[in-house]
Amino acid sequence: MTSKKTKKSTNRNKAKVKQDGIQLKIWQPEIIAVLPIAKNPPSLSVPVQLAVTVTNNTQTSIPFIHSGRLIPEIIGPDGQTLNRKEPINRQVQREEYEGSLVGVGEEICISLEATLSWQDNLLLLRVPTNPMYWHLSLNPDNSWSFEGLELGTYQLRFIYDNPTGNVLCFDCQIRQGTLKRERIKIEGIKTSQLATPFVNLRILQAVDLNNSVVKVNGISFEALMPQRELVVPDKPSEGHRLLDLGIRITNNTTTPLHFSFYDAITPELMMPNGEIMRKSNYASDWLIGYEESDFPLAMPGEDVIFSPGASIYWIEDNHWELMIGVGNGGFWQFSPLQLGNYQIRLEYSNDAAQVKVYGKDRNKKLIDNIWTGKVFTSFIEFSLVDKFKER
Repeated sequence: MTSKKTKKSTNRNKAKVKQDGIQLKIWQPEIIAVLPIAKNPPSLSVPVQLAVTVTNNTQTSIPFIHSGRLIPEIIGPDGQTLNRKEPINRQVQREEYEGSLVGVGEEICISLEATLSWQDNLLLLRVPTNPMYWHLSLNPDNSWSFEGLELGTYQLRFIYDNPTGNVLCFDCQIRQGTLKRERIKIEGIKTSQLATPFVNLRILQAVDLNNSVVKVNGISFEALMPQRELVVPDKPSEGHRLLDLGIRITNNTTTPLHFSFYDAITPELMMPNGEIMRKSNYASDWLIGYEESDFPLAMPGEDVIFSPGASIYWIEDNHWELMIGVGNGGFWQFSPLQLGNYQIRLEYSNDAAQVKVYGKDRNKKLIDNIWTGKVFTSFIEFSLVDKFKER
């Protein structure tokens, strides 16, 4: 489950509503979803990362139920509320629920990865009912759905459907010098209805220039791979082959902007059969903190290039692994791969407009004016070939 506990935040950019000492918030002040050029390939769905937080400002711990209780509501550009299809076989009331216990002054963050895709030249948005579904394909049984969307700006909020009944939560307490985690039952949940305020959900379509550049609000994104025919190592003794892979971001606005290259770039690989391999596996031997160099500045008309470092490794006969750096010490792994034609695109995703980093003098400093949003580059084609095809 992609939920976490943090201390109460003071980020002023978060939209929030306070009721009965409880705050329900949408993390992002604005959500930007950029769709691919093609309208019909169903496999090319765009993930839309949503995050809802609950802060407990009461004097007692409170339960919060994740599964099926956060209901999305969307208002269209014409001011009309969109028709929402409920998940199939949704169970509205039960005798017992499972949830998280939110301590006094604590905050939990619920991450919900929605998907947006073309359907008969219109758009279909699916929002998962449960954060546990982030790794699964969304379908009518595990998601809320909104059909017939078009490009434009919508208003989105979440309503917490507060149930009546008992909630089973984990309670962590120190007993006899040892931290123990136990299930506890909480009865008689009574709070008024909670809802986030509306935030903008902007749906844009990529602007295709030379079939490689995507432009969003004056910012251009382009995946770079000069060598498109990659000769794979044919045995472990050959080690690995380096790939020249990167992303170029150009600032065509009139405002100087920083861009994040710290865990902000995620690759998507399209297999020869057309299936998308996304976030295949993440690994890290060590993580590094924010550095000033992770947030380069692009003046108006200038560009910045990030090369995450990528390599192809031999893993067994006729199978290889592609590894791409993340920028924080970790890397993405895609395997097993075989010889053939592939396509790759890069996602830029950042929701922090300012961060504290270590400067060159190793002192902390604040970097602001960091561009926020989520954008996918266009797919670029490449092929894995053996040494006999090397020219």
